[in-house]
Amino acid sequence: MTIQSKHLVFEQVENPEIIRFTHLQNSQIWRTKYLTSEEYAERERILGQSEIAKEHQSNHARKQFAEYAQYLGLKYFVLKNLELPNTSETSQIVSSCETLNRVGWYTKPESSGNVQPVLSICVGGVFTSEENRGKGYASVMIERLNQFYDKLADAPGSPSFLKDKVMFLYSEVGDYYAKFGYISRHVPVHSVHHLDELLERYCGEEVQPEGRFLGFSGYEDLIDLQGNSFQEKMLQLQVTNPDLRVFSVKPSLAIYQWFKHRDIYISQKFLEKPPTRFGFALPTGSHIIWHHHWTNGVLYILKVHIVGEDNPESTLKKLLAACIREAIATKLTHLEFWDDEINKATHPSLFEVLSTIEDKTSLYQENSSRSAIRAPKSVDAENLIWHNNTKFCWF
Repeated sequence: MTIQSKHLVFEQVENPEIIRFTHLQNSQIWRTKYLTSEEYAERERILGQSEIAKEHQSNHARKQFAEYAQYLGLKYFVLKNLELPNTSETSQIVSSCETLNRVGWYTKPESSGNVQPVLSICVGGVFTSEENRGKGYASVMIERLNQFYDKLADAPGSPSFLKDKVMFLYSEVGDYYAKFGYISRHVPVHSVHHLDELLERYCGEEVQPEGRFLGFSGYEDLIDLQGNSFQEKMLQLQVTNPDLRVFSVKPSLAIYQWFKHRDIYISQKFLEKPPTRFGFALPTGSHIIWHHHWTNGVLYILKVHIVGEDNPESTLKKLLAACIREAIATKLTHLEFWDDEINKATHPSLFEVLSTIEDKTSLYQENSSRSAIRAPKSVDAENLIWHNNTKFCWF
C-alpha cells in the first residue's frame, strides 16, 4: 500500500538523539558483523564531529562564503508519516538520509578560464526501516531532498555557489536513482590479490624508497599540490570541451581525515594499536593516500598524485611499493582502486603485469558503489564532466 504524500513531512534534524535513532535504525544493514548497533551509532557520532562534518563552523568557510557557509558539513534529514501515532520524537519517522556537503569546483563555457566554488552535495545513508518498505517512502524522501536543495539554488539573489550546486551519490541498488535525476557514471574497480608478485614484477623495489609516511595530519602541502593539479586539469578539459561543464570535489585534508576516523575506529577490532600510516610521499611531492578497510581485508587507494616532472610509471612503482608493504604489514589481503584513479592509459606497464598475475575477474569489476550525478538546473548531465570521480570523494 502506498501512503498519500500529503501525510508525509520532510524535515532537516539537528537533535542528537533523533540522529542517533536513525543510525541505530540503519545499523541493521551497514554495521557489519564486527560492530554492535551501539558501536556503529558511536562511530557515526564520531564522524559527525569530524572537521569535514563541521565545515560550516570553520572560520575559513565563514570568511569565504559568509552566510552560505551554513550549507556545508554533514546534514541529517527524516521523512515522517503523520498518520502514525505521535508517541515520541521518533515514532513517526519512516525514512532517513544524510548529505555530506563540501566545496566543489565548477567550470562552464562562460567561466572565462576560471574555476568557481560551488556547493557539492553527496547523498548517503538512505534508509527505510523494514516494516515501512514497499510503501514509496524512499522515493518521496529523495524527491523532497532534491526540492530542498533546488529551493536554495532557485532563491532570488542566490549566488553561483548555490545556483550551480551539484548533487551526487553512490548507489548500491544499480540505476534506481536515475528516476530522480541522478545519472549513472559507473567506474570499474580493480582488485589486486597477488601482492608479492606485483611488488617483485612491477615495483622492483628491494628497499623502501626515500620519502615520508603520511599520518593523520601534517601534509597540507600535498593537498595544495592536488588542488593545483585538479584546477589545471579542469581548465584543460574546459578548453578541449568548450560546450561542456566540468565538476570536481575540492580536495582537502579533512576529506581524507574522514576516512581515517572510520579507519581508526574499526581498527580496534583487529589491532592492538591504531594505525599510524595512511599514505606515502616522495621527496618530489608525488604521493599516495590509502584507507584500511579492515572488515573486507582491503587497502583502498584513495588518491595517487604524481607531480608533472615525475615519470608516471616509475613514480607509481615507488608509491605502490609503499602501499603493498603497508597491506602486508597490516595483514590486509588485497588492494583495490577505481579505474579513474589508476588506469591503463596512464600506466600501461602496470596493467600489463596485472593481466598476467591476476584473474580476469579481478580487473574491471562492477563497482558495487555506483556513482551517479545530478547536474545543476537547466544543465543536461550528459554535458557535465565529473573530474576525479574516484573513491576519494565517496560518502
